[in-house]
Amino acid sequence: MNTVHREEPDMTSRRARRTIFTLVAALSLLLPGVAQAAPGYDGTELILTVDDQVKDQGDTVTFSSVEGCEPETDVTISFGGFDVATVTADLQGGFAGSFDVEDDQLPGTFPVTATCAEFTDTLDLVVIDRQVFRDTIPDAFYELGVAWAYARGITTGVGGTEVFAPVAATTRGETVTFLWRLVGEPSGHDDAGFSDTIDDAFYEDAVNWAAAEGITTGVGGSDEFQPDRPVTRGEFVTFLWRALGEPPAPPAGFADTIPNAFYDDAVDWAADTEVTTGVGGSNNFEPARNVTRGEAVTFMYRAAVWAGGTLGPA
Repeated sequence: MNTVHREEPDMTSRRARRTIFTLVAALSLLLPGVAQAAPGYDGTELILTVDDQVKDQGDTVTFSSVEGCEPETDVTISFGGFDVATVTADLQGGFAGSFDVEDDQLPGTFPVTATCAEFTDTLDLVVIDRQVFRDTIPDAFYELGVAWAYARGITTGVGGTEVFAPVAATTRGETVTFLWRLVGEPSGHDDAGFSDTIDDAFYEDAVNWAAAEGITTGVGGSDEFQPDRPVTRGEFVTFLWRALGEPPAPPAGFADTIPNAFYDDAVDWAADTEVTTGVGGSNNFEPARNVTRGEAVTFMYRAAVWAGGTLGPA
């Protein structure tokens, strides 16, 4: 019988608090900023929202704010540094309008900013190209996750090619590298001290970061990380759950998960937030099965959507 190596939870509350501040911000697709109040104004916040923060090339973006501007003044909307719309605030200082994403807009993450006098707010819009890789299938469950991950710079394809390999297994080294890229590739962390990682490997900085943040504690609490071993579904959602500060959730009720297993609370959270809906819509999670690359980026995309409080595109 195969032995499943398990990532045992051992995060201190201090690390949990630090992690939720750093990673919720990075995973978030909708965490609007708070505008600074101009002199003499009553302190109303300008909070820009859009109908969806993940858009295909050629899509229309609908934006709005309930209040925040001087009544009946002009509001300028910029996208990626270029002005794309001007609207007039209503009697409550709110506004609404829309602009189109160009058909040839490159995939990536671009700021959308609303400005009226001294008041401003900015949020990120992710523009995707669903056909960026030649080996992904249109309308597959992973299509949106793959396109989003490419636009966010989380993946550049296998070896920088036009191939994503969505059904290939995801290694533990790839897993923490995906997460590390998502949060901006932080550097300067102490060596994690794992006995089986290689200096200057593609995952080196990511593993050091994950260990410093308590996202990994080694396999079974040992001094091994096993970067080349495929990550299991239970391990993957546990990495995500720790990265988000171990949020509580009600029991998921999957038929094949073990109560009090290392992944138990993480799977509950993943089910509650619809990061997972079960294997093929069933009542099974299959925690010991390897995660494919298509599943990995889909889990990450759904977690990012949850962290931002928006349901994302249909």
